[in-house]
Amino acid sequence: MEQKRADEKQRKPERKPAKKGIEEIKKELESCQGLREEYLSGWQRTRADFINYKKEEEQRIKKLLEWEKENLILEILPILDNFELAEKNLTDELKKEQNISKASFHCSLGKESKLSFRSLDAKIEGLKQIKKQMEEFLRIQGVEEIDVLDKKFDPNTSEAVEEIKKEGAKSGFVLTVIQKGYYLNEKVIRPARVKITSSFFSC
Repeated sequence: MEQKRADEKQRKPERKPAKKGIEEIKKELESCQGLREEYLSGWQRTRADFINYKKEEEQRIKKLLEWEKENLILEILPILDNFELAEKNLTDELKKEQNISKASFHCSLGKESKLSFRSLDAKIEGLKQIKKQMEEFLRIQGVEEIDVLDKKFDPNTSEAVEEIKKEGAKSGFVLTVIQKGYYLNEKVIRPARVKITSSFFSC
């Protein structure tokens, strides 16, 4: 029995761990380096795509906020127009009251007229303060009035609603501003509505 085991041991040589050749190790190393470069390139592409996406989202959000801001300001501008109109009307009324007061200086109504135009003057001052606050708020937001009066008509900043003939005047100049125009950060958000001159010469 022991002899049989000895014979089998002789017939089955001991297996020794195979030694890898240098070339094989080099190939495996090159393969690992290739995978490393592939993974690194993939990571770099993904990172670049994410950075671009982030920038695009920031730009989209910025444009959306600018659009919302512009719409809000366009809603406020008519209120400012009404303040200016009210101020003009009250100023005209105050001038009338002052004229009445002067005319009736020696009459019994003189005292009442003085009280009346003092009341109007106080209302005008109140309106001016509110209008000033509104103008300051708009200025901080980047809103600027378009200066067009007495200047050459520019269709990029103004809308002509009427052409008035004026003897000897240069044609195409802004004569009257019906409604003020405004920039928002140098962009025209509302063109001015104006009356322009149209020259003619009498015979």
